Amino acid sequence: AGTQQRSEYAGKFRLACEFVRNGRIGQLKEVYAYRQPGAFFPTPWTSDNARPVPAGFDHIHHAADLLARGGVVAFPTETVYGLGADAQDPEAVRKVYALKERPPTHPLIVHIDHARLLERWALEVPPAAQALAARFWPGPLTLVVRRAPAVDLAITGGQDTIAVRVPAHPV
Repeated sequence: AGTQQRSEYAGKFRLACEFVRNGRIGQLKEVYAYRQPGAFFPTPWTSDNARPVPAGFDHIHHAADLLARGGVVAFPTETVYGLGADAQDPEAVRKVYALKERPPTHPLIVHIDHARLLERWALEVPPAAQALAARFWPGPLTLVVRRAPAVDLAITGGQDTIAVRVPAHPV
């Protein structure tokens, strides 16, 4: 990554840490951010007392548990750090909007771990989208497709489409 890109990533990470340190996370107990070993990102923090958290297996397991309970985590992708929640939990999704101070009409991206899960989120997966997913996932490609009926409008910003991607990051 170039110097400008590293600076951009570090800035987004610092912003996530500021949310934690300034108590802007309201009812959320913890926000975790993880970094790939040897990466240029600063040490992750939790909201408990703004202390560093190593990105070990136990912490990843804890973050998964936090997600399952409706919490929010900061996580890396191959391009940026993001704040995320269980996309199937509308209340957790609203927490992400509140944390980011994002208008509820601006959709979020759903991150999935494999292209086979696309059908859970999409009404239909056109052949062109299937071909793009097969060629570029995992990776920094976001597909925008018509949302499945079961997808809550909170995640799509009220739109009939949904943005989905499979990041190429080990976390």
